[in-house]
Amino acid sequence: KTVITTNGTHRGGKPVFMKSVADEAIAAAEKEMGEPVTTCIVVERVIGNPDFDFPMQAGR
Repeated sequence: KTVITTNGTHRGGKPVFMKSVADEAIAAAEKEMGEPVTTCIVVERVIGNPDFDFPMQAGR
């Protein structure tokens, strides 16, 4: 069970924090399906902007 996402993107000139969206989806999927995501791969699409730095979950 693997999720691939980016740290973020821009849509209409506004930042979209994709990692936090993925974290919410992972939590919802685990609650609904009862099985955890074991791996989350985050591609750094937005580089050099500390607003797009998100904590990683240990063990995932």
